[in-house]
Amino acid sequence: MRPAVLVLMVITLAAVQQVARADRELRVAVLGQGLQSTEFSTKHDDVTSFILHHVVESLVAYDDELAIAPMLAESWSISDAGRRYTFVLRDDVRFHNGQRMMASDVAWNWNRFRNPGRDWGSHCREWYDGSAQAYHRPVTIVSVTADDDAHTVSFRLQSRNSMFLHHIASNHCISGIVHPESVDAAGQWQQAIGTGPYRLVEVGSDGSARLERFERYTSRSDAHSGLAGGKRATIDSLVFRPFASADTALVALQEGNVHFLHDLPFHKLEEVAGATGLKHVIQETPAWHQIIIQSRFDPLLNKLAMRKAIAHSLDPEALTQEVFGTAVGVNHSAVATSSGYHTGIHDEGYPRDVATVEILLKEAGYRGEALTIQASRTPYPLFYAVAEKAAEQLRKSGINAQVKEVSWPEQDANYANNEYQLTSMTFSARTDPALMYSALVGQKSDHSWYLWEDNEAAALVSLATVESEPEKRKALFDRLHEKMLDWVPTVGVFSYPRVHVMSTELTGYQPWALAYPRFWLAGPVE
Repeated sequence: MRPAVLVLMVITLAAVQQVARADRELRVAVLGQGLQSTEFSTKHDDVTSFILHHVVESLVAYDDELAIAPMLAESWSISDAGRRYTFVLRDDVRFHNGQRMMASDVAWNWNRFRNPGRDWGSHCREWYDGSAQAYHRPVTIVSVTADDDAHTVSFRLQSRNSMFLHHIASNHCISGIVHPESVDAAGQWQQAIGTGPYRLVEVGSDGSARLERFERYTSRSDAHSGLAGGKRATIDSLVFRPFASADTALVALQEGNVHFLHDLPFHKLEEVAGATGLKHVIQETPAWHQIIIQSRFDPLLNKLAMRKAIAHSLDPEALTQEVFGTAVGVNHSAVATSSGYHTGIHDEGYPRDVATVEILLKEAGYRGEALTIQASRTPYPLFYAVAEKAAEQLRKSGINAQVKEVSWPEQDANYANNEYQLTSMTFSARTDPALMYSALVGQKSDHSWYLWEDNEAAALVSLATVESEPEKRKALFDRLHEKMLDWVPTVGVFSYPRVHVMSTELTGYQPWALAYPRFWLAGPVE
């Protein structure tokens, strides 16, 4: 399965002159179809995910630094040479129907997830059944059992894999634990009876939804962090309403009909920046924008000297500043700037050097052939803007570069089929560097969408998927970045940003690396 490419989501938070205080209701505008399904394990769009993260919780979750932290599990241990994970569950967790969570409930959920007879989206089950083609050494769960202790559950894996906990913590393929009464006697889904700080009370046919604060929710005692830690909701109800366009949602915001606007395109930020009663935050995410170079099927670009000439012609810092100003920093590496694995080595890129470019172009035998950068303008204007500025930089270095505008479906298909010379696009957020490198490294004969055909790099990625010691993993990722700079399959530009715009009437809202809204941290000023 080829890696997903980012479907642009810019999160925007806003509010009217005064947030309703009688019942502390926060009204949220989302663009497009709204909530796709209350059965979180069948739909994986970002809107559905960020809504349902308020309703359901997993055994573990990502913290602010994208490290694994306990959530429904109090702790866990690893034994049998990394093949058995035993989770000790919290004993104070209640489902929204008032029932206490037990180990049997966790086992029931996971055996349901793993059942090949039901849908778990386009790719989530393959993370656990060994068939995940996009990743080196995929996880294979052999069994999930509730132990004799009512609060202990064990997972048996076929082989050691350090990505197992990362998959459970996924913000995208949610592995939330729900009460078995969420399905009827025939096993058909009815509703999400979760454990989160909010319960789902109403879903409209248009994708609208209402959540209400769960009064019997017992928060973890530790500090909030990412999607883990303490969750102490003060807003009584969350209402999500779909809008057909950003413009109509902006009108609703300005007229006071919503307090929060989701998915405002970055180029529209100036329409709300500086507005009375509003403030905004720009958050970089693990999504990574690149100028990808065809390294195999093009007779010119399969020459290392030509790829290096392109790299030394580009100035990612200038590209980023021209698009975002000083709001977003450059990122040369597949390791996100927000990751604890992003060391100084990952800040190294290709210095723009025209003299070096001239030498490399001669070595490559370049004679002024045209090079085309593919990019869509709709719905991703930033893809096209970066491509235009990159082409300008290449021309200034003596490379005959031009931009070809294509539709997004065409660009995506061309990328997957190697029908491009250069392409400007963002890879969707991957929370661990091993997952991002797995989307880059491999043989095109195995999967055509791989960028980087290097056996040593593939071996390093495989080691990173089984190694759990942080310092050893850090060394592996450092080496991978150094090798990528030598091989030049792509030129990193920036970690894709999301924007939060909020009313000054709201307090407590905090941005974080994944930029998912967490309304259990927000509240109106009293």
